[in-house]
Amino acid sequence: MALNNHEHFLVFIDAADDAGMFPVSKLQSVTCASDGAVLVKFAPGSLGDGQAASVDVVTLTVTADTEKTVMIAIADAINQATKYP
Repeated sequence: MALNNHEHFLVFIDAADDAGMFPVSKLQSVTCASDGAVLVKFAPGSLGDGQAASVDVVTLTVTADTEKTVMIAIADAINQATKYP
């Protein structure tokens, strides 16, 4: 995937410093999986284009009953993204 000046990314880092960065243009969905879990899905995933099961999933563990707030915060971050130097 070639990067361009207009691409924005979502960055996720957990407590163990495991990290992932995904292009917003590949965001497939953000769903509430259960009380306290938000799934952020990106396609195509690590398997690449043309693979039906190729979806990367980031699971966010959040405080119970804050899923809507988290989803809105993700949408706001995407919609208000600015270009960084």
